[in-house]
Amino acid sequence: MGQVRLSTSLAPEVIIEEVRGDLQLRGWEPAEIWLKSASEAQPHVEEQDGRLHLRCEDSCLIRLPLAAQVHIQRVLGNLQIRGLEGALSIDQVMGSVELRHVSETQIHNVSGDLLARHVEGDFLADQVTGDAIVRHVQGDCRLQQVAGDGDISAVDGEVSAHILGDAVLSLSSLSGERYHLSAEGDLRCYLPQDASARLSLSSRARDIQIHLDEGSQQVVQSEYHLTLGDGQAEISLAAGGSLVFFNRETIYADEDSGIKGEAPRVVSAEVASQIADQIEAQIEAQLRALNLQLEQLSKTLKQAGISPAEAERIMEKAHITSERASALAREKMRRAQERLERKLAAVQQKAEQKARAAERKASTSPREPGTTRRAWSFEWTSPTTTPSSPVEAISDEERLIILRMLEQKKITVEQAEQLLAALEGKE
Repeated sequence: MGQVRLSTSLAPEVIIEEVRGDLQLRGWEPAEIWLKSASEAQPHVEEQDGRLHLRCEDSCLIRLPLAAQVHIQRVLGNLQIRGLEGALSIDQVMGSVELRHVSETQIHNVSGDLLARHVEGDFLADQVTGDAIVRHVQGDCRLQQVAGDGDISAVDGEVSAHILGDAVLSLSSLSGERYHLSAEGDLRCYLPQDASARLSLSSRARDIQIHLDEGSQQVVQSEYHLTLGDGQAEISLAAGGSLVFFNRETIYADEDSGIKGEAPRVVSAEVASQIADQIEAQIEAQLRALNLQLEQLSKTLKQAGISPAEAERIMEKAHITSERASALAREKMRRAQERLERKLAAVQQKAEQKARAAERKASTSPREPGTTRRAWSFEWTSPTTTPSSPVEAISDEERLIILRMLEQKKITVEQAEQLLAALEGKE
């Protein structure tokens, strides 16, 4: 495999001109860049006007300083970025994009799906051809157009998005002034119980469902206006299909509205996000430990008086061994994550089926002739199992992930017990 390693500043400006395959980008603490190509072709590195320009003729793994400012011009495969604190801009990705723990991000075009979690700053995307999931954004979120389904949650700033498929908006607080979300399909919105907002709701299908503490109602008209609290924030929701709006607390409290069954959908999504974060944290901790061991080995070799050529050979062998160990650990945790997400997806599917049945039963107004409802079908992870599929026993790795989330107080004891019971197929 072609490799390049060079020293840089702690916050270099990096331009990745083109990668003819998949690109994995990782932030790390050393003030150096390390590139590894999937083929024997040597990655191309050139410095121009104080900026580093990189190109790779095949799939490529790049490690660079945490505070690096990165501009990616073109990736012909999938793109995965984790652990960067500098500004990030992406022009074009022909495959899917996965971002975790990044800073302010701007994206022009993604031909596949988009997944973004934990963004410290604004998140802006112009065109996404597939589905989009955006969660935990410490700033504004703008999705100019998503051709598939969209799921936006936990945004600290304002939201503006246009979704051609179905959409979900879930907010735990309203710190922004304006929120606008339009969907050509069905749209669901979850707001906190103490939300203060002026809502403009519209549905071309004339199907608006509202669930508040005072009760639930179905509005058979194309537009409806509602004020919550002092009406501080301005919220505009427009759907081509049905539009369902309710308070998050109402999901758990309202026994008669038929919405209680929606709770597992939100819990499932949040737990899946926590599982992914927990696995990533475990892997990153292992990588830090391996890097520390390599640094100690380098110091030991220097103190032992070994020749530079021999020391370089030993270090290269140590790097290969550590990479192999890291790859094995990642594969093991990836399988555990896939199993957990598959089980959660099956639980979610069952809960959504119950929720839809409860909604139909709770509806007080008949649907107008000729109108139909599209079922929410947003999927990112592995396909769900069929009802006839055998229950897969929960593994030690899966139990460990859940117990660590409990230890870190990301979930309660009751939630952990319910999650374990659900994953084991118990009622």
